[in-house]
Amino acid sequence: MVADPDLLQELGARGKPAMVAVRVSIERAYFQCARALLRARIWDPETWSAPRRISFGRIIAQNIGNHEDLEQRIDAMVDRGYKTL
Repeated sequence: MVADPDLLQELGARGKPAMVAVRVSIERAYFQCARALLRARIWDPETWSAPRRISFGRIIAQNIGNHEDLEQRIDAMVDRGYKTL
């Protein structure tokens, strides 16, 4: 975890600095041959799964005791957060 103000400003968006950054150091990397990537068809939209929405409200409500309308309130907060970031 990195909290360097200069780096956070550089990684920010819309005039706001990032809150935190994660620095990753790679010691070793293994590459697959290009032919395997082509055979996997990962760039072919017809092979992709259908998009789906994750309900953070459902996950949290199930783990803390499914309080009344908690799922909808949390999902509404998450939606507002996506629109204001």
